Amino acid sequence: MKYLKTYEGESIFTTMKRMYKKEVGTYEEPIYIYITIFDKTGFIKNEWMDTKVNKYLMEVLDDKFNLNFIKGSVNQLDVNKFDEIKDFLTNEVGLQFMDFSNKKRKEYCFKGKMSVNDLKNKI
Repeated sequence: MKYLKTYEGESIFTTMKRMYKKEVGTYEEPIYIYITIFDKTGFIKNEWMDTKVNKYLMEVLDDKFNLNFIKGSVNQLDVNKFDEIKDFLTNEVGLQFMDFSNKKRKEYCFKGKMSVNDLKNKI
């Protein structure tokens, strides 16, 4: 069994409940998804690959839009699907949209913070 760190005034049951919630997916984690578009080529990547919510959201995007991602890398994106993906991430998931475009490339960021359970309930 893992070492349980209890805080002052906290019982072992409260500690176990807190750790269970973190393992199950009720812990809020940051979401950062970047889309970069050069002339006719687009790439999508997520930062902080080790968070559960980012991995789950990338899997949902892959399944919903048939993107054929390679796990654990920067993935190529069909530029024609950008508007659909943007609408999905901003309207259905509720992420904030940020535009960092310049003359040479278009760069977009979708960011937010939520737990895996909250994300599953929204989608």
